[in-house]
Amino acid sequence: MAFMALFGWIFIPIIILFLIRSAFVTAVNWAVAHAFLINIAVVVVVAVNLLILAVLLRVRGKWKREGRRGRWILTLAAVWEILVVLFWGGYLAVQPLQYIPEGFGEILTIENTCFDEWEITGCQGALPGYTCTQETLEQYLGTRIQYREDGFTSGGQSYALDGNTPYEETVVWREYSVVIPKSMLRVSFEELDISRRNLRRGVVNFKEAPGDYPVGWLFYVLDRDTLMVYDDCFFFRAERVE
Repeated sequence: MAFMALFGWIFIPIIILFLIRSAFVTAVNWAVAHAFLINIAVVVVVAVNLLILAVLLRVRGKWKREGRRGRWILTLAAVWEILVVLFWGGYLAVQPLQYIPEGFGEILTIENTCFDEWEITGCQGALPGYTCTQETLEQYLGTRIQYREDGFTSGGQSYALDGNTPYEETVVWREYSVVIPKSMLRVSFEELDISRRNLRRGVVNFKEAPGDYPVGWLFYVLDRDTLMVYDDCFFFRAERVE
């Protein structure tokens, strides 16, 4: 109770920041999905501000002829309108929404990323003391792996999963390296040529433990379309099958 009383307040700003982030991500994703409507709104904004700018310049010119004071206010207002027009005009010219990736801000979890079919396309690295030779790579190239909520397939062989916890999911941080469950062997992010701060790791929980664990029973999410799968001291890149 004392701990909660002392540190519980920390959760309040965390929750507030999470809600702000969620609102921002939701707004950006909506804008990406409705880019045409956004462009129309921007055109209207530019047109309205051009009209306001024209009125301000006309009024300023009239005040100047009449020798009235306070023209600097109109000048500042005109400069502001020019900046607004330049900003939104630049937006229309660049179209930045097209550069926002699909699923912006979405956390890449097993459920929303990995439930699909994947194919091994290359070698990412190996545990210390091992080398992924071309001969080793050729044994795995083209192997297909499929993760499903109710099953797992590797190299054409299907496996039933634990009904309660089919997959274990956790985040692996750069400082603690990539650790292989069961053996506790480890390899650093640098040795695997991974520049990210952390990786999301998935472990397949089988209903009955297989004699030999198939490739893909341990996997890491590199990005939305790329996994790093493990087998027998080697790490392979697996691409999503279109």
